Amino acid sequence: EHPELQVVICTAYSDYSWEDMVRQIGRTSSMVVLKKPFDNIEVLQLAHALTEKWRLGIEVTARISELDSRVEERTAELSKANESLKREIAERLVIERELLNSEERFSKAFNANPIPLAIKTLDDEAITNCNRGFLELTGYSQSEIIGQTVVKLGLFVEPGQVDAIRAGIHAGQVYRNLACQIRTKTGDIRDILLSVETINLSGRPHLLATLEDVTEQLQLERQLRHSQKLEAVGQLAAGIAHDFNNMLTVIQGNASLILTDNPSPADRPLLESILRSGQRSAKLV
Repeated sequence: EHPELQVVICTAYSDYSWEDMVRQIGRTSSMVVLKKPFDNIEVLQLAHALTEKWRLGIEVTARISELDSRVEERTAELSKANESLKREIAERLVIERELLNSEERFSKAFNANPIPLAIKTLDDEAITNCNRGFLELTGYSQSEIIGQTVVKLGLFVEPGQVDAIRAGIHAGQVYRNLACQIRTKTGDIRDILLSVETINLSGRPHLLATLEDVTEQLQLERQLRHSQKLEAVGQLAAGIAHDFNNMLTVIQGNASLILTDNPSPADRPLLESILRSGQRSAKLV
């Protein structure tokens, strides 16, 4: 009914191992079996970890759903603009007026698009145009971008990616959602999905680059993985405490039995010391 809920089963039964329980109920990351005895602080830490995992899971799901919806909408807008642009470029070979109209319509769609976009020439790779989304993502102004190359700007964290993309483009390859990292003007590192394709503008080949910022999405995924690690640590701590308590029970029980059997005066202080140490160890656990 509610698979996102986190369940903790507290039990005093120790006849079944974790593997036996998994065979009976199936493996799931949403359930933890906590064997008695256990410490309240351990239970509280486990509760905090599971609650954080539950919260992050819901947050990640909602964020991913929102991002997927935005990507679909923006991709549809960009695809529509690209199709319109290609038709206009073909028509300009016949009628010069249609060429001017097509470039004007593309310019409006390009500048109004919320997705970061940039256009650069294919030969010298100088940036000829970029929209507001691109400026907001990189932190540069229009005058700082136009006429520059991504190499001179130091935009890519890994400069080798620029060479690889250049070679692929000249080989006829089209890039879709290529994972990259860029460095903004302030030095911040942003994770993006880069798409690059060849277009013709004013009779010259250009490259249209689309950048989708996924930094926040990746951060949420990393937080979820960290929460899962905390959950595993809680399970390990509970298991160690349970096993150590079992050993202390044997030590304290045997020491108590010998003390009730009227040991010799020389042995009594030693037995009482063993018993006191066992009791202190139990409190420490």
